[in-house]
Amino acid sequence: MNKSLFNKDFKIVESIFEFHFQPVMDIHRLVSDFESNLQPIFENKATETMVPQNTPPNIPRFVLSSKKNRVLEVGPVSAIYKSTPENLISHEAITFYQEKTRKIFRYLDGKQDVIRLKSFNTTNRIHYQLIDKNYPIENDIFGKFLKIAKPEDLKGISLTIVRKFEGYNFTNVIDAYEKRDFKFQVKIGGVPQIKQYAISSFPIIERGLVNRIILKQDVSDESSAPEKVSERFEEILSMTIDKITKHADEFIFKEN
Repeated sequence: MNKSLFNKDFKIVESIFEFHFQPVMDIHRLVSDFESNLQPIFENKATETMVPQNTPPNIPRFVLSSKKNRVLEVGPVSAIYKSTPENLISHEAITFYQEKTRKIFRYLDGKQDVIRLKSFNTTNRIHYQLIDKNYPIENDIFGKFLKIAKPEDLKGISLTIVRKFEGYNFTNVIDAYEKRDFKFQVKIGGVPQIKQYAISSFPIIERGLVNRIILKQDVSDESSAPEKVSERFEEILSMTIDKITKHADEFIFKEN
C-alpha cells in the first residue's frame, strides 16, 4: 500500500469520559458543590434540567459547561464529560483530555460519603484523513485485509472489534467518512420552490477513516482510576496511530 496514504497528524474530533456510580437520586442537591469545585474547568453557571422526579436516572439533572466546548452532564447514576478539541494537535488534545478527567475524578472521589464510583468508560473519535481523497480505501479493506468478497454496490464500510485487553473491555470501531462541499442557491422572494439534490452531486473535500476507541473498566480496587484508564487509552491510541501512519494495515484490521 502507498506509504503516504494518510496525513501524519490525526484529529481527535470528540472525547467522552463517563463516570458511573451507585444511584444518588437527590444528586440535584449537589449542583452548587459541583459548580464551585469544578469552576476552573466549567466556568459557566450550571444549568438545571428541571425534569420530574420520576425521570429515568440516565437523564442529566444538571449540566456544567465551558466556553471551550466542554460539558459535564450529571445525573443520579453518572457524570459524563464531553469535549470537542479545537485548534490542538492530536497529542496536545490527549494531554488536555487527561488533565480534565483527572480533576473531575479527584472531586468525585473526594465525595465517597455520597458518590460511590462503579465504573469508567472512555470513548474517543479520531479522524485519519486520506491524502488522496479519491483513493478507493473500500477496495483495499476487502481485497487485502478481510480476505472476503467485496459486496456489490458497496456504499460504505464498518468494522467492529471487541476483546479483553489486560483487564479492560476494549472496542475498536472503524468506519469510512467523507465530507462534501454543500452549496445552495437561495432565491429571496417569489413562490417557494422545493428542490431535491443528490448527495453525490456535491464535490468531496475530505475522505478517510474514523476510529472510535472505547475502553470500559469496572472499579474493583484502588488502582482502578481514570488515570489508569486514560493511560491505557493513550497507550492503545499511540499503538493504533503508529500502525496507521506506518501503514501496517493488517495489524489494524486483523489484530487490533
